Amino acid sequence: MLRNVVACILAGGEGRRLWPLTAHRTKPAVRCGGSYRLIDFPLCSCLNSTIRQILIFPRYEARILERHLRRGWFLRENLGEYVRSMPPQQRAGQLRYRGTADAIHHNLSRLERIAPH
Repeated sequence: MLRNVVACILAGGEGRRLWPLTAHRTKPAVRCGGSYRLIDFPLCSCLNSTIRQILIFPRYEARILERHLRRGWFLRENLGEYVRSMPPQQRAGQLRYRGTADAIHHNLSRLERIAPH
């Protein structure tokens, strides 16, 4: 397992091209192949690459995505393995991340506490 690596996944956009599937959910929460969701693809890639510390930065309508993560993506936290959703903190009227760099910028203190090398 890659203990010194933290994967950061920006759980992306509004999904305008996937309308009406994204009318009430973010694009990564859209169903794909039964009970799977689009977010499952990058999560499986992380696990297959032995990355077990995963942070997800949702941008839009994250309720369904967070419920899916809680129900199906629990790892062994006592061994330092986790999948955590990091929704945007309400700062200066901003309700969502503006992009990848903004998501990382707003979570730098959290990332530093994790201390990946």
